[in-house]
Amino acid sequence: MEWPRPTRRRIILATLAAVGAIVMLFTLTHDGRTAAKTGLFMANLIPGSPVRPLSIVTPEPERLHVRFGPQEEGWEADLYLPGGEGPHPAIIVALGAAPAPLDDFRVRRLGDGLARMGTATLIPVSPTLVDRRVTPREIDFLVEAFETLAARPEVDGARIGYVGVCVGSSLSFLAAADDRIADEVALVSWFGGYYRTDALIAAAIGETIIEDGEVTPWPPNSLTRSVVWKQLLGLIDDPDERAAVELWADTPDAPDESAFSEEALAVLRLLRSESTAEAEGRIRELPEAAQGELWRLSPASATSEFRTTLYLMSDRGDTLVPYPETEKLAAALEGRFERNAQFDIFSHVNLDRLTNPAVAFPNMARLYAHVHAIFQALLSPPA
Repeated sequence: MEWPRPTRRRIILATLAAVGAIVMLFTLTHDGRTAAKTGLFMANLIPGSPVRPLSIVTPEPERLHVRFGPQEEGWEADLYLPGGEGPHPAIIVALGAAPAPLDDFRVRRLGDGLARMGTATLIPVSPTLVDRRVTPREIDFLVEAFETLAARPEVDGARIGYVGVCVGSSLSFLAAADDRIADEVALVSWFGGYYRTDALIAAAIGETIIEDGEVTPWPPNSLTRSVVWKQLLGLIDDPDERAAVELWADTPDAPDESAFSEEALAVLRLLRSESTAEAEGRIRELPEAAQGELWRLSPASATSEFRTTLYLMSDRGDTLVPYPETEKLAAALEGRFERNAQFDIFSHVNLDRLTNPAVAFPNMARLYAHVHAIFQALLSPPA
């Protein structure tokens, strides 16, 4: 039997048929729709991308401004509600220290994209984190954000998760492990968080980390240094002493240690540490209450209480939080996580190192698989 020659018309028709079959597969099944929409969503993650194809095929989300918590210390937030009937699964996006404002185009693009994927998306902003300070109170607010979402009729309370970036990852982990909601959180997506507060502080001061068993240089970003200094100076109650410690910690001259209280002197010695190992020792000399607060802010303190699905991400070149912090959490959990992906294409949490195709393509494929797995878990219909 002689097969007909593949004319241009036949090739075009065969191609259209194949594309049609793929479209049918992707649009007629829930898994297919999620896979296709995830691919479109990826454009929302690329800074400066002029194209957002997800906006072409999905309805416009509704953006509401909400507030929760006590008037004097509550959080402002934007809530993005998907088009169509609910109740919808939901995500709380926990930004890090010194977060971009809610009106920042990157924040709005993220909220818009997540809502177009079908998730009600709450993006809160903490005044304390804006001031570059991290306190245990932030954990309470993230728990309250969960409870606020769960009470809304548009939201499916059985499918609410956290997406954390940087410090927000660590705080989301701690909130998800809180007894008030630990059995209700659907998942946590972690990107670039820290495992132990004291380890991050020591690394930022000593500018080295342990990587693959070796001590390697790690020059921290200026934001990390600023947050660490604010955190430690905040342990000193007296404002005059606090100002004096800040002055002497940043000068090469030796201070008159007798002029400081024991509390202030412990902070001063820590900030003047000349190595990561020395800083680790100085942290153990801090007042017991201060050490307790640092521990309370460490995901290391809550690994036994954490019992939901966890997706881990980190970037090897992160200068704000060293990526081995994520690996420490993974090791502590002993496999009690869904995925753990490392990348080489982020500047901390900004997806902007894509100039080398040999690096960009495999990293983007890995990122797609990771993001798709999260959406697949969150968007799957209840059993």
